[in-house]
Amino acid sequence: MSAQKEAMLWGALAGAATVLAETLALDPASLFKDFDFVVFLGYCFKTLVLMALGAIVVRVNQETNIQKAFQLGVMAPALIVGIQSGAKLHKTESELLEVREQFQRLQQKGSTEGSGLEGNINNNEFSLMVSAYAEDAIPKGEHRDVSLLTRFWYGLTGIEDQGWFVIAGSHKDRNSAEKQGANLRKQGWNVKIGESYAWGGYYSVLIGSYLSKERAAAIRDLAIKSNLPKDTYIWRR
Repeated sequence: MSAQKEAMLWGALAGAATVLAETLALDPASLFKDFDFVVFLGYCFKTLVLMALGAIVVRVNQETNIQKAFQLGVMAPALIVGIQSGAKLHKTESELLEVREQFQRLQQKGSTEGSGLEGNINNNEFSLMVSAYAEDAIPKGEHRDVSLLTRFWYGLTGIEDQGWFVIAGSHKDRNSAEKQGANLRKQGWNVKIGESYAWGGYYSVLIGSYLSKERAAAIRDLAIKSNLPKDTYIWRR
């Protein structure tokens, strides 16, 4: 093998190393917790792209020194991974903000019970949601099918814009979750039970899956308005 080809190989390995570093910085088990072969293919394609990029950078710079080739091979892939991580961090901040707002809403509702204020707050919130979805009536539960392309894109980029869920309850045992789900179905709600391995050891009673944040929030508010548990919340898994 020529020195140039060997250097390109090390550049490719450097590109793969950036993906490995990204995985170790997160939770490696998350790749297999709710394993999806299409998502995994997207992740593998991302690795191949970064390996090719590392090799190309070495080739363009005509580097033959292995140590320098590895350093060059890391630079461009690391920049791309950094940009992706920044986008994920922004989404995480948005999710944390939503959690805080939901917690504050629950506290506010608890403090206004019996004062006559809660009904006004709920009515105002609900009126806003009705206006927002005047052309598209809010359903009593909605579960979106995720296309193969969307799942592949998620594996490639780690980004899923419509990845919000609406959770009406969480249970340690499946029978309890199924019981709540059956009660909600009698009320006309479209319910699915999330498996415990995908929801931190709890069986989740879902009335919304893979939705936009706005759509999920509208269904949550309709649920609370319809006397479902007041702690019904939205979450991005």
